[in-house]
Amino acid sequence: MTYKKKVALTAGIVLPFIFASLLWGILTGLEYYRSTDPTVAPSDIESVRIANLEKDYQHFQINPDGMELFEDGFRSLENSIGFEQWRFEVKTDMGETVTVLFSFNDPLLNDKKKKGSLTISRRQGSKIQSESVWFETADCRFNPNQCDIQMGENSCQGDLNQYRVKAKTRSFSVEFKLTGKIAPFRFGSGYILFGEDYNRYIGMVMPVPAGIAEGKTIINQKEIELIGVGTHDHLWSPTPLNALVTSVWSSRFYSKEKALFATTLTPRNRYGATPFPLFALLESDNILADSSRQKSNTSFACLSQATHPDKNYKKEIVAEIQYEYKEENNKIKLQIENRKLLESLSLAKKRGDSWLKQQRLRGAKIFPWQTRFNATLTLTTDRNGEKTVLQQPTVQQKLEFN
Repeated sequence: MTYKKKVALTAGIVLPFIFASLLWGILTGLEYYRSTDPTVAPSDIESVRIANLEKDYQHFQINPDGMELFEDGFRSLENSIGFEQWRFEVKTDMGETVTVLFSFNDPLLNDKKKKGSLTISRRQGSKIQSESVWFETADCRFNPNQCDIQMGENSCQGDLNQYRVKAKTRSFSVEFKLTGKIAPFRFGSGYILFGEDYNRYIGMVMPVPAGIAEGKTIINQKEIELIGVGTHDHLWSPTPLNALVTSVWSSRFYSKEKALFATTLTPRNRYGATPFPLFALLESDNILADSSRQKSNTSFACLSQATHPDKNYKKEIVAEIQYEYKEENNKIKLQIENRKLLESLSLAKKRGDSWLKQQRLRGAKIFPWQTRFNATLTLTTDRNGEKTVLQQPTVQQKLEFN
């Protein structure tokens, strides 16, 4: 048999197999998508809301007067298909941002036996470095009574005021103490409900909206002093995030005196698919803005669209967004302008999913893509006629499933 005939024969066998595999991946993905996010009649759409009613506090056994230690403890079930994360971030006086993420059931994991993961990320200007390590369940310890986590030799402990974090990956090591300067905060009871049966929700608390960080980092065996301002938040859900939302926009700013949190969830079709903004502005023990307050009104608007700068991702992305918050004589306007692309990547590819699995994810419309921008934040506050303007650099992030 000649070489050309061999090539033709091979192509005749392989190409139909590839086409059939692709078609199977897309069709099975679409079947999954229809089952998890069906097209529903307007009368069957379930609502998304902050759990801030008296019955909500009673159901979740939450104190409406303030956060308690257990709220930063382990909230997941061992057999949960959801996720849980404890996140610490420090902006150093040298201009570097260090993020430490402790996770349970991280969606980036492929090995079901390894339920614990630790990620350290470093950002200096537009340069981002990130490393992760994974741990089997036997090597992890989670405390349901407070934040007290152990993964191998890595740990984080705290009491809503002071936290100690110790983490190490192959190239990075970080150890610091974080002391809160702004009181712990949550939206309502700390739960965002998807429907009214209390089984589908995203839990979120901010034990340290802003604080002082002191410690050290070791990079390639070189020790560097770590001093700056930091923040800590805790996120969990019994349901995979991609089953609840199609995208999450998030941005924040924090200093020794102030903390700003702005994020927008876009729910799946069955929950209305209408953007759901969350907005908070905190100062010491004062809450200047809280979108979960029943008398407040928060709006979210995309001011302009621009072609996505990543040639591999042929979609438009927001170039500028705006939040407006109103409560009695208190008016706040936040404008965020994305200026420079920091990162744009497929999380499925990053975690090593096979080509066929990626096609299934696309068919199911849960293909994960993360984009981050260097952005400019402009915060205008009008309190009883007294206006102030704050302009700061920030990082704007979008996680989407499509």
